Amino acid sequence: MKNFLFPLVAIFSLFLSTGIARGDAAAPDTYYFNNYDVALVQLDPPHVVAQPNGATVTFKQAYLVRLFGFFPDLDATNTAVFIGSAPMPAVKRFTGGIYFLLYEKKQLDELAGNPIRISFRGPSSPDSANQIFEPNRFDLTTLLPLEQALKRPSPRPRP
Repeated sequence: MKNFLFPLVAIFSLFLSTGIARGDAAAPDTYYFNNYDVALVQLDPPHVVAQPNGATVTFKQAYLVRLFGFFPDLDATNTAVFIGSAPMPAVKRFTGGIYFLLYEKKQLDELAGNPIRISFRGPSSPDSANQIFEPNRFDLTTLLPLEQALKRPSPRPRP
């Protein structure tokens, strides 16, 4: 009987350590990033954005960039999203991943061709650089309300 219970206890301990037995999708210190998309969105109310020179600019539309995957412990103190070496502003959660807004087409064009990287700055902080940002492969002519764009189904993961 002892020989039978030991493997079961070992397997259950493994499940607990990875979070599976608690119902977690992944362990708290792991993440994955498997795809992204970009959409043109209408901002209602418009967003007022501070510029480096101290002036403010009001935007009625923006480019929504959604990153699909599992991103645990996302907060300003331990997570950063980069495209190339440029940090992305104000990353937020949505069902299915995280997102941020870019306000000008010029920003999309400057970031195109660079790797997307999510960095968790904790003790076991892997970085991701497995996808290249290619905003022009998406339809950026159809203006969608922000809430509707956030609820769209995710695109198929890229191989």
